Amino acid sequence: MPSPARPEQPLRQDSTPRAPKSVAVAYLWWFFLGLFGMHHFYLGRTGRGLLHLCTLGICGLGWLADALTLPHQVRSANARIALQDVVPRADATAGPALNDPVH
Repeated sequence: MPSPARPEQPLRQDSTPRAPKSVAVAYLWWFFLGLFGMHHFYLGRTGRGLLHLCTLGICGLGWLADALTLPHQVRSANARIALQDVVPRADATAGPALNDPVH
């Protein structure tokens, strides 16, 4: 017996798309508060932000490495934002029934 179709629910309550992150703003966060990981918090990378906060940017080496990789990190954050705005998370809707076929 096929399962009833579930309507897709938006990930966010207000259903407005989030603004993409800016490389320039990320570099400002990196330059002024990067040793404390604020640029990672800005990009939605809480784990990395906490790591930098507790280790002072991994003794400054992670902070320096981020200077080279920040444009890529911003592109990745924007891709995550776009994906989350389009595709609802698994926990936002009811999970599949036990008898649903796996594709």
